[in-house]
Amino acid sequence: MKKQIFQLLFIFAILLIIFQFVSASKAYKETSNVINELRIKNRKLKDETKKLSDSLKNNLIKFSDVAYFTLKNDNQALDYFKDSDIGDVSKYVTQKLLETNSIKENPLIPSSELIEGLKINKVNVINHKWIVCDFTNGEYWGQLFLEYTLKKDKTIFFVTISDVVIYK
Repeated sequence: MKKQIFQLLFIFAILLIIFQFVSASKAYKETSNVINELRIKNRKLKDETKKLSDSLKNNLIKFSDVAYFTLKNDNQALDYFKDSDIGDVSKYVTQKLLETNSIKENPLIPSSELIEGLKINKVNVINHKWIVCDFTNGEYWGQLFLEYTLKKDKTIFFVTISDVVIYK
């Protein structure tokens, strides 16, 4: 009887070992598949990250080229205003320039006498003397090149150097 019990226990142990081996093999294969999938995803993400990083570097270079002609990036022009108590000169000049839009015919836009409703939209203060502007009335649009003078009493004088109007 003891012999039969040991045989049954031995057979049961062998079956248990086989079951454990098969389960472990399946778990190992599944884990290996998951690891391989994660490695592939990791490679793809690294490639994407590199592409995005390169794109970001290219865009930063382009941005620095575009931003080169702005008052904020021109230290010599900013030194011109160092004695001024105006915090952000570019913002102040832009604000004063946009105030000319309240006049029916903007005196800075030579074509405003011929075309009604021309208003300045976008402003780029290039340095301590020049401004480039975009203007439109919704139908016609154009650009201005202005010279400005900022006095110590914070008054600003604008002079139109040139303008371009795009007619339909």
